[in-house]
Amino acid sequence: MASVKDRIIESAKILFSSKNYRDVSVSTIAEHADLSNSAFYRYFNNKEDLLAELVNEAIFSLSKFVDSLSPGSSVENAIQVIVDSLCDYTFKHMREIKILHEVEYTTVETARRVHAVLDSYLKRSLSETVNEYGTDVTHWFVLGPLRFSIVYHTIWMEQPVPESVKKELVDLVFHGLDPDYHIMSHRVFDHVVTQISNRDDTTKLKLLQSAEQLFGSAGFKETKVGDITAAAEVALGTFYTYFDSKEAILEELVKRTNDDLRNALREAIEPFTDRRDMEIAAYYAFLQFFKKHPHMYAVVREAEFFVPEVARYYYDRIKKSYLKPIKAAMERGQFRHFTPEHLAIFLMGIGHYMGMDLLILNQVDEKDFIIKLLKLSRLLYRGVKG
Repeated sequence: MASVKDRIIESAKILFSSKNYRDVSVSTIAEHADLSNSAFYRYFNNKEDLLAELVNEAIFSLSKFVDSLSPGSSVENAIQVIVDSLCDYTFKHMREIKILHEVEYTTVETARRVHAVLDSYLKRSLSETVNEYGTDVTHWFVLGPLRFSIVYHTIWMEQPVPESVKKELVDLVFHGLDPDYHIMSHRVFDHVVTQISNRDDTTKLKLLQSAEQLFGSAGFKETKVGDITAAAEVALGTFYTYFDSKEAILEELVKRTNDDLRNALREAIEPFTDRRDMEIAAYYAFLQFFKKHPHMYAVVREAEFFVPEVARYYYDRIKKSYLKPIKAAMERGQFRHFTPEHLAIFLMGIGHYMGMDLLILNQVDEKDFIIKLLKLSRLLYRGVKG
């Protein structure tokens, strides 16, 4: 028979992974475990203590698993091992991985710890690539597509990553995108993304701007409608003239962010005819855009946990915007052959973890974006085989 503490931990795992941590209370955990609140407090001071134990346990288990992996004698085999093994591990430990995924987004220290665990594999199995390009760039290219494929298939869809995806991912990481020896245009870093100018100064816009700033700095859960109206200097009732709920204003912010980002990317890639140049120009514009609008980046991240269908809308629109250009690039001989839907996820994954690293975990200067992207371009074109 499970101990009282084990019952609390098991209930927390079920609830935190099926809802989101910030929506689960101590009383909900105790009720699920068929215990009193006082029984909970005999083992944990608060919900945060319980979450910390779950996170520590999940990272310890992940670290032990990664340490146990044997990369083999070849670079291609090392890639195959981490792709197959991490996909299998995350599906088998889906609850723990879902919890870790949310905490990574809300706690910088946890994200760094997870990065360090996965980087340890890169350092011992792909040491030449790490030495040449750096651990960070290697992580974005090798693990970014893998981790985002796991998010997309396992965390969001609760399915194992398909074998066809894993096969093409290994191919991309080892061989790269480029079917020949494309020389990147020197103009990919010419475009400067400008700050979005304020639209018409309307009451609705004031509410949206206030919500963006508060969601980005304080968090969605912690922000009340009254905080938004106070910041916008309008009456509380005015909010409901434009939005049915706090979730509704978050939804509009995410959709506006998607439109604004896609417009910025469209402008950045317009001068180019080769999709290989466009990819790097788009990554550069993506980093500039969110460097100038950090609250927008936080809003999109918050949406995944509070209005997941809106976050999926955001990512699905980006994915769909890739498909036609990817097909055209393959027809023109600019890309090697991949399933367009798979490659779109891979390219999004590189950008996602690059953005997380440069905009959240380390917050580097814009001048450093170019240095990092020059290294990334070589990996993206040629793969780790060089």
